[in-house]
Amino acid sequence: MELAKLHKLSDAIVIEFHGKVRALSSTVYGSGFRELTHVIFKTVDKDFDDPNPRAYAEQVVRELGLPLDSTAVFLTAVNVTQEHVVREIRKPIPVMLVATIGLSNPACILEKSVGEDNYTCASTINILVVMEYGLSDNAFVDLVGVVSGAKALALTNVGLMCSLSRRAFGTVTDAVIVASCMKEKTLPYGGPATKIGSLVGKLVYETILHESLRKLKASDKFKNIYGLSIEELERLCLKIYSYAPIPQVPIDRVVSIIRREIGRILYDPNIWSIAIALRELEIRGNTGTIPELSVDEYISDSPKIIADEILGIALSMYINGWKGMFCYYWIERIKDKVEELKKLPMFTDDLVCSLIGAILSKVYDELIPRRQKLICIIMAGGKGSRLEFVEKPLIKICGKPIIERIVNVASSVCSDVYVAISPHTPKTKLWCLENNIKIIETKGKDYVYDLQEILKKFNKPLLILPCDTPFITTNVLLEFIEKAKRMESSVVTLIVDKHCFPETLRKENTEPIGISLFKSNGVKWSNVVMCRFPELLDIDTFIDLRYAGEICK
Repeated sequence: MELAKLHKLSDAIVIEFHGKVRALSSTVYGSGFRELTHVIFKTVDKDFDDPNPRAYAEQVVRELGLPLDSTAVFLTAVNVTQEHVVREIRKPIPVMLVATIGLSNPACILEKSVGEDNYTCASTINILVVMEYGLSDNAFVDLVGVVSGAKALALTNVGLMCSLSRRAFGTVTDAVIVASCMKEKTLPYGGPATKIGSLVGKLVYETILHESLRKLKASDKFKNIYGLSIEELERLCLKIYSYAPIPQVPIDRVVSIIRREIGRILYDPNIWSIAIALRELEIRGNTGTIPELSVDEYISDSPKIIADEILGIALSMYINGWKGMFCYYWIERIKDKVEELKKLPMFTDDLVCSLIGAILSKVYDELIPRRQKLICIIMAGGKGSRLEFVEKPLIKICGKPIIERIVNVASSVCSDVYVAISPHTPKTKLWCLENNIKIIETKGKDYVYDLQEILKKFNKPLLILPCDTPFITTNVLLEFIEKAKRMESSVVTLIVDKHCFPETLRKENTEPIGISLFKSNGVKWSNVVMCRFPELLDIDTFIDLRYAGEICK
C-alpha cells in the first residue's frame, strides 16, 4: 500500500502510516481530531463486555509498543487477520480504504439491538479512509458524513434489518477514521458534490455492499426478507400441516418435501423479487410513506389494502398454480389459530402464508394417493460395475437407501410394486423381504435379458423403473405416464434431455435412464423427452454420487 503499510499479527492488524497523518476518529481509543502514526484493528471475543473498553484498548497499544498519543484502536469480533478488506484508488486522488465488516447487532432508529448502556462488540463495521490530500476541519466532518451515508445506503440495499419493518443503518458499535496526509494545500470541503467526497462515497458503498453480500449466507438473506429463519419456516409448515395431515404417510417424507421446496425457493430470483416487494411495503407502511395509508391504518391491517393479498396470490400461484393459491386461502382462514402467524404485520403475514401454502400444496400434490391400475417393476439386479460392484440400490442418498426412496414414489403411482433382484443383489433381496416389498427374481444375465423375462410374466400396462434415480418424484412419473398414454405406441421410453443438468453431469445431450411404460404387446416404440433436475439424475458414477450428496446438503 502506497499510503501506509499493513502488518498482520495473530489477532490484529496494524496500519503504519508514512509519517504522521491528521485524522478525525470515532474509535474507542484515539478519538477526535488528532495526529496519528498507527491504527490498530483488534479482534476481541464475541462476548466481550469490558466495562472500560478504552482502558482495554490502551493496554493493547502498550503491549504492542506503539505510541499512546498517536495510535487509534478499532475493536471488533471479526477475525481481522482473515476478514479485513483493503481497497485503493490512485487516480484522480490517491485514496486507501481498510475495513472490517461484521453484520450482527444491526442498529435501527427507535430500535434497541442490545442494552443501551452496554453495547458489545459482537459485530461492528470499522472503516479507515486515508487520502494523500490535506483536509480542512470542514472537509473532515463532511467526509465522515459521506462515509456514514454510503455505509447506510449499502446496508439498505443489502437488506439488513433490525425487525420486520425497520432497516438497519449500521451496527451498534461502528467506528470510522478519516485521515489525510499533512500537506500545506488543503481541500476546503469533502461533501458528496466534491471530487474527493464522490470518490470516497463510491469506494465505501461498493466495499460495504460487496463484502456484506459475500458474508451473508442464503439463510441470513432469508431471515432479513421473510422475518423468520429457514428452520422456523420448516417448523411452521409442519405445524400447519398437522391441521390436515395425510393418513399413513410418515412424517419424514413430509419433512423431506418441505426441505426440498424451501431449497428451490432459495434459488429462484422471481420468488425473492416478490418477497422483497412485500418487505419494502412493510417498511413503508410502518413509516407512513405509502400514500393514502396512515400508520394507524397500517398497524390495524386496514381492509382497504388488498395489495398484500394480490402479491400473496401471485407468489402462491407462481410456485404451484391454483393448488398453491387454494392452499394459501386455507391457511389465511386458519391463521388466527397459529400464534406465529397472528403476530405478523400486514404484508409479512401474506408473504409467509402464501409461501407455506405453496409448499404444503406440493406436499399434498405428491403424497395424496393417486394410484393407477398399473404394475411397477423396479429393476434392481445389476452388477453396479461402474461403482466398483457395490449394490447400487442400497447406497444411501440423503440418509436413505435409493431403493427405499424409489419404492415410496412408485407406491404413490402404481397399484402394485415389485423389485426385480438377481444373484448380484442378495442384500437388496434381504432388504425387500425385511420391509415386506414384493420381489421377482431374475437370472442377472444382463438388463435386456432380465427385462424380456419380466415382460413375459406380467400383463400390461407395466411401468419399468431403474433403481438409481434417488430424486424421482410422483409428479415427474405422473407427467411421463400422462404423456405416454396419449401416444399411439405400445412402448414409450423416457429420454432425459441433459441441457438442464450441471455441465459436469452431461455425459450425453440426451440419455435413456431406464424408465419405460409398456402399454400393450405391440412393437411400436416412441420416446418422451423430459428435462428435470435433479429428479431425473441417475447414479452411474462416483461423480454422480458426489453430486447427489451435494444436493442433499
